[in-house]
Amino acid sequence: MLIFAWLVIGLAAAAVYTWYVARHETSELRLFAVGLIIAALIYVGLAIWQRDDFWVGMEIAGAVAYTLPALAGLRGHPNWIAFGWLLHPLWDIFLHFMGPGAHIVPGWYAWACVSFDIWVGAYILQRNWKH
Repeated sequence: MLIFAWLVIGLAAAAVYTWYVARHETSELRLFAVGLIIAALIYVGLAIWQRDDFWVGMEIAGAVAYTLPALAGLRGHPNWIAFGWLLHPLWDIFLHFMGPGAHIVPGWYAWACVSFDIWVGAYILQRNWKH
């Protein structure tokens, strides 16, 4: 039941985020790309907060990995940005909810991110930019 509540909160936050980004049509893709990078950098900050040097390195590697589709989407097809957002829930669940990095991220945050990430990725896919 509690997981469902966090999923709903993530959806609500994603709806607000996509509404805000959609209001900035000329920079919409850039805002989604930057958002993906920021989403990954939040985990770096959480690892720093936990003072776990190993996980700081892991999260930096993750931030680099999520920066690649963000940049590819800006330079190529926008679906790369969607791919990054849709891939991110795997990071949330398999590393930070069920996996070895569970001490880095609160469980509620991981679940809220899952629904947030899926909403944003699906929004970008359905948007069908001409690129």
